[in-house]
Amino acid sequence: MAEPHRAPSAPRRQNKQKRQIPTFVTILAFVLVAGIGYFAGAVNGGHFFFGGGIGQLVGAQQLDLSSVQQTYQAIKANFDGNIDDGKLIEGANKGLVNALGDQYTIYMNAQEANDFDNSLTGNIGGGIGVEVGTRNNVPTIVRVLIGNPAEKAGVQVGDVIVQVNGESTKDMSLNDVVSKIRGDAGTTVKLSLVRDGAEKDVSITREQVNNPSAYGEIKNNIGVLTVTRFDDQTGSLARTVAQDFKSKGVKGVVLDLRGNGGGYVTAAQAVAGLWLNNQLVVTEKHGGQVTD
Repeated sequence: MAEPHRAPSAPRRQNKQKRQIPTFVTILAFVLVAGIGYFAGAVNGGHFFFGGGIGQLVGAQQLDLSSVQQTYQAIKANFDGNIDDGKLIEGANKGLVNALGDQYTIYMNAQEANDFDNSLTGNIGGGIGVEVGTRNNVPTIVRVLIGNPAEKAGVQVGDVIVQVNGESTKDMSLNDVVSKIRGDAGTTVKLSLVRDGAEKDVSITREQVNNPSAYGEIKNNIGVLTVTRFDDQTGSLARTVAQDFKSKGVKGVVLDLRGNGGGYVTAAQAVAGLWLNNQLVVTEKHGGQVTD
């Protein structure tokens, strides 16, 4: 999730140059000790569907949606209230995709797609510099970005968000919580946080968030390369960090992917390429055909 971020977990198919990779199926553990590296990766493909109407061609066939039309006519005839046809179509589209039963195949409307693209590029405008996820069914701070307003205000990983600007988050979706935290740079947001059973209020002035996809630090002569997502800049940023580690003679390197929001397969390949040379990194299977 970016600032704040709800990391989508499935890849969106764009083209072969920008295939995307889901975070929680990306198991990339990288430990480099005394010059000996080990890399383990599992990359599963997935699909995103954007916008569109019901009844589009699937291959060379049309899906018979006459029963959907019958349901719609029954709603129009019997529902006592306002009907938003656009929301019905969006709900039907989501229902079709959800019925596949595949957690890596999801439907996004235009706004969700735009938010997702922004989360991959870090283009999230004004914010406070946190990533927010759902933990134990409550909105929780899962990452605090270094050098941004939330860190300066004392916000910590694990803080539970119970109110945003005095409004309870109890019945809010994660998207709603994130939207309310975001805002124009220079404006203020008030958060009520619960930490270790105690509630704390903090007022934070939003800024343009500095959210690089890769950065490093050295702890006890061990380099820690943190990759928060796989975007167009990840490969070059990670290489710069690795070169710094090398110049300072670190004894080992740990690749930290905790909270990674996913991204482009090519970016993950670029990171792996820091240590692997002419070796197989990714294998994909589509329609029974395997490609490397």
